[in-house]
Amino acid sequence: MKTTTSRITVVPEVITYIEKNLGTKLTLFELARRSYYNPAYFGRLFKEYTGKSITAFIGQKRISRAIEMLKATDKPIEQIGELVGYMDKKQFYRQFKNYTGMTPGAVRRGSIGVTLQTLPGNVQVVVGRGLAPAGWCGLVP
Repeated sequence: MKTTTSRITVVPEVITYIEKNLGTKLTLFELARRSYYNPAYFGRLFKEYTGKSITAFIGQKRISRAIEMLKATDKPIEQIGELVGYMDKKQFYRQFKNYTGMTPGAVRRGSIGVTLQTLPGNVQVVVGRGLAPAGWCGLVP
């Protein structure tokens, strides 16, 4: 049986692994295997610690990293999508818009104020001024 200490430390270790490997395929099964836990149990443990499912957490981290790269580099948007783990351009655009309410191009142009906010547990969330509903197009003054 795993000790309480190992259960407490395993999620931060997995979070570090996720952050270092965003560009690779990350699944609940693989992350649980790396931690020597049953996937169902590990999924519950992870959600208990972070408040998010592993899938949601990974998606949020990928989009957060993409926002950082869009603002800091001139790399093509499609390349940024690949670097953060989206091999399908359409999936990257769809997920980006789902998380932020904006397109990657709008974030790059700086037309809408988007920032990353760090919550307790070193969890970053995307925060935007007047996040737009799907289908909205325009500039926020």
